[in-house]
Amino acid sequence: MNDKNLISILVMRDDKDVYRVRMHPWCVKALIYGTILVGLCAVLGGYGVFYFWNENKQLDIDLQNMQNTLLDNNMELKRLRNIEKMQQYDVNGSAALDTKIIEIKNNNTDKSYINLNDIFGSIDKNVLIASNVQAKFIKKFINLSFDINKRNFEDNGVVNGNVVIHIVSSSGDVVDVETRSDMFFELRRMKQYNVRIPIPKQLVKNDIFGIRITINQSPGKTVFRETYLLSNILL
Repeated sequence: MNDKNLISILVMRDDKDVYRVRMHPWCVKALIYGTILVGLCAVLGGYGVFYFWNENKQLDIDLQNMQNTLLDNNMELKRLRNIEKMQQYDVNGSAALDTKIIEIKNNNTDKSYINLNDIFGSIDKNVLIASNVQAKFIKKFINLSFDINKRNFEDNGVVNGNVVIHIVSSSGDVVDVETRSDMFFELRRMKQYNVRIPIPKQLVKNDIFGIRITINQSPGKTVFRETYLLSNILL
């Protein structure tokens, strides 16, 4: 190749002699094009990172929304199952309750008057309901677990109130109990309770007929009350 087609580059430094570098024109072009290509790849790479980062962020948001939806659906399903159990309890427990009421009436024929409506009368204002009620004897205590659900599934408002628990004896006495758990609630959909109730000193296990659960909505309005036969909820 003719030397006239070469490009000379002079390199000068103060501490060294001047020396010359001779390059072919295509080398210079390759260097320029290579620099442009590297810059273009860097720009495209940066755009790709930004694009896929946004895509990944959106996928995370969609996944979180799906998990929240699944959690809400599971809660709704549990509430529906609880209501179904309550309906089964109404069918199976009403006969036993009627039998026990007749027995109490017969046992108290010659005794002081007992208002059975005060003992077994139920209240349901279609606001809240206690469901999935279960009891278990542990030494001198009763472990009582239940859920409080809203009647209106579409209501997302917050409801405040408290729960009161009584023990109903076989003789028809309603006994107050003390619980170690906080019975106040602030719920949006459902609240679970696990309460440890001491058996009153005047009663033994065989004297306990049922558990009465009363739900009061602030400020002190009773919206639900039901007496649950111990034989139906005992584990």
